[in-house]
Amino acid sequence: MSHAHARVHFRFLTEQAPAGTDEPGVLAPARWRFRGDETTIELGVLMPNVSVNGALLEALERTDGFSSSTVGAILAADPFAIWDDLCATLRDKGIGRVVNYPTMGAHSGPLAEGLDAMGTGYAAEIARLDRLKSDGLGVVAMASSLDQVVHAAAIEPESIVLHAFAAQGSLKDADLVTEAQQISGRPIVLHGRKWHGDAMRIADGTLC
Repeated sequence: MSHAHARVHFRFLTEQAPAGTDEPGVLAPARWRFRGDETTIELGVLMPNVSVNGALLEALERTDGFSSSTVGAILAADPFAIWDDLCATLRDKGIGRVVNYPTMGAHSGPLAEGLDAMGTGYAAEIARLDRLKSDGLGVVAMASSLDQVVHAAAIEPESIVLHAFAAQGSLKDADLVTEAQQISGRPIVLHGRKWHGDAMRIADGTLC
């Protein structure tokens, strides 16, 4: 598939979504643990009070299978995950692509520096995605800044999702997407700033 025409579906599946549905989406069960608006949910999944990968495994084990277009949301910087088991379960359930959601790249300042120092920051996420790609999984990379876009592009993911936490000063959304595409050479999807997690914006035809 040409990267210039790759389409990435980034609609979060709900807890009520039937297994095996043909509707494309991102399976992120950790989001189901939280109630409220999108800001509450997004912040909730970034906090260390839920096992993102554990919630994913539980959801996988409760179902017979998912659409081949489903993307599994993984905490790629998880130092305790048993990756061989998780990846085998994803494949058994028909899921062949993953995205680093939630991303530790959404953190900044001393917290981000501390995560990096412990080997659980954004660099660790991208390294994990690279290994998963080498193992045959498709990878979608989430980034929270243009610097992270450059880092993510180095592993040549199918596409890059620019997280709404990205702080880019006065850059307008369209300009942000254009610049990210120019510096990465990858399809870019912009995470909507209104926090509609089930309605990712269309960016240059790369999302439908």
